[in-house]
Amino acid sequence: MKNSTRAGTYYGLLSGVLWGASGTLVGMVLIDKHLQNLLFAPIILAFISDFLSSGYMLFYLIKKKYPVKEALTERQALIISVAALCGGPIGMSCYFMAIKYIGVGYAATISASYPAFGALIAFLFLKDKLHKIGVLGLFLSIITTMTLGYGAATDSEFSLIGLLFALMCAVSWGLEVVISSYGMRKSISPDVAYFIRQISSSFGYVLLFASVIPFSDITEYYFMDLKIILQIVVVSLIATGSYLYYYRSINLVGPIRAMGLNITYAVWAVLFGWSISNNKLDAQLIILCCIIMIGSFLTVSNPKSLSILLRYNK
Repeated sequence: MKNSTRAGTYYGLLSGVLWGASGTLVGMVLIDKHLQNLLFAPIILAFISDFLSSGYMLFYLIKKKYPVKEALTERQALIISVAALCGGPIGMSCYFMAIKYIGVGYAATISASYPAFGALIAFLFLKDKLHKIGVLGLFLSIITTMTLGYGAATDSEFSLIGLLFALMCAVSWGLEVVISSYGMRKSISPDVAYFIRQISSSFGYVLLFASVIPFSDITEYYFMDLKIILQIVVVSLIATGSYLYYYRSINLVGPIRAMGLNITYAVWAVLFGWSISNNKLDAQLIILCCIIMIGSFLTVSNPKSLSILLRYNK
């Protein structure tokens, strides 16, 4: 049990590191003047990333000789597919609609509350409980991450519909982690679950394109240069690693603790943005990043072990 908890903690932290790196690289890709003119560019890029990721995972599972066909026919595969639709097309679409109406700062701030919704859903339906110290750590991470996002708020006019889209995004992302956790409680491994997630998400994006996104926006991607294509491939590889470790963490330490660890992506996004994109890094950002780290540590800490450590230091 101790080894699995340690591994789950490691996977959760690593998922945050890789997601922060992935987000930084996505921002660099979207700066390209060719993509700036496309309203739905981020959503189309998300589809390409998920589609490539499903290919990576299929190759990995075949190489590891996982029983992919058997897993796809199980009832849990349908549960994972529902989680994928919540987190992929629904969650991301609501996120970008929120950005359109209230700006990226407010959208990121409100959607960063997804662990709180996830924790509430997990408590109500999966009976996944946390000690008081864990609850304190989780909400410390959430509040600090929201503060971090609020610092980047734009001057866009705030609207009720934008608020609703952002809240729907947070609920969708929270639902994804809880539903996927339930799906993995039976016989599906995290690796196979993630493959099912990517396939289902890709299919969901195709349905979204057919109903919402203009065909002209999609055909524009035939004219991307080699540099952009290579960047998307790299982003997809990093995002694949992030989500794969995230699912493994969910399976080992539960959805609430996994979310508390994954939310450190805000810290890593700031650091990667500073080191790679030369973004501004001030004392306030450093302090907020440290608080998020402390909150994540408290989320996964065993209260008994923590009390022993404090007595030892005295």
